[in-house]
Amino acid sequence: ALLVPGAGTAAVGALDETGVLVRVSPPATAQAAAVARSLVADGVDSLAVLTGADDEGAAIVAAVEAALEGTEVD
Repeated sequence: ALLVPGAGTAAVGALDETGVLVRVSPPATAQAAAVARSLVADGVDSLAVLTGADDEGAAIVAAVEAALEGTEVD
């Protein structure tokens, strides 16, 4: 098993030879989606996401967009 205490990056996903990956913290994509859902529940009507222009940023934006799907949030 691969134990990754700081595995917040969306890029961490490779398994070790046993096929097991244990994250101590959720990936940044899951954290961003959870924050987006929480903001929607609190009644926000507009949300902006500022990220780096890289694969990590794109993954975070995609996770937030998926979390907002079906809501009225811009």
